[in-house]
Amino acid sequence: MVLLAFLVSLVCLVLDFAIFGVVRNAINNNGLGASASYGVATWLVLAATISLLIAVLFTLFACCCGGDRRRRANNKGYADNGYIGNEPGMTQTSYAPQRRHWWSRR
Repeated sequence: MVLLAFLVSLVCLVLDFAIFGVVRNAINNNGLGASASYGVATWLVLAATISLLIAVLFTLFACCCGGDRRRRANNKGYADNGYIGNEPGMTQTSYAPQRRHWWSRR
């Protein structure tokens, strides 16, 4: 979704600069003394596009590094959390606390 938002913003930025550039040149070169320049909206679209580019890079970095997969692999729940067997007096090989959901905490 971030990549799609970036591409839409990039298309808007290119159209904004291209169309307004043609209009600006026509106004500035007509000889009537009028002038046109880029306004706040154009620079706001540029800032939004740069922000979305940074968001795309951070999202790709987070997806490619696999930090969530590594965390999930270390915490698989009760059955795979270091307990051996199902007999009485089970032996725990790992002393990491079991993760609980926020709604089951007291």
